[in-house]
Amino acid sequence: MKNNTLKKFLFQVYRIITYPLRVLFWIITYPYKILRKVVYIFTTEPEDRPFSDVLASFANTNVRKNFWEQIFTLRFHLIRALFVFAICCLVSFFYLADIFNFLQTPLNNLTNSGLRISGPGDIFDIIPKVIFAGGAVLTMPYFFFEIYLYVVPGLKTVERKIGLILQVFFFIFLVTAIAVSYYLILPISLSSAISLTSRFGVYDWELSRYLSFVSVNLFL
Repeated sequence: MKNNTLKKFLFQVYRIITYPLRVLFWIITYPYKILRKVVYIFTTEPEDRPFSDVLASFANTNVRKNFWEQIFTLRFHLIRALFVFAICCLVSFFYLADIFNFLQTPLNNLTNSGLRISGPGDIFDIIPKVIFAGGAVLTMPYFFFEIYLYVVPGLKTVERKIGLILQVFFFIFLVTAIAVSYYLILPISLSSAISLTSRFGVYDWELSRYLSFVSVNLFL
């Protein structure tokens, strides 16, 4: 009994002493593992089976087990995406003032009128929305990349390459669409809104409604 306790103690000491070395080894070999996985993805072809055979194979216990393994794999990808979303929300929180300035710049370029906050509790409703919206925008490319990683084992080599290219084009399209909306569409929309409001009344816009208007113009 004492020998077993001593062995366990020495093993724990060994793991503690060698922990930095194991971390260093993991860091050094991680790029190689990623490269090997990329090579495997783009050089292996999935098994091509008719849909009727797939349905018939569900009677097999192993196939049903594999189906639930795929569900768990999807959950793993979604958890990683949620983890990145949490990090992006944290980044948005630290740059909250810059985000507010960024969203209000198109209005400040057109008028010196400020935005009104109706009540003391409104700001506590606005801040989380801005943080979550910023986190969602930053996470969006990675989220679709995780979906791509999930479906890529079932794609053919050509389809995998096309999917990867589409990921790059999606990111470029997202950045371009936001830039065009921010620098072109949003100023025109705000200018028209100010002009029409001044003609029929006095504009005294609320911050929450302004942010909703900006969000619609940027992302829809």
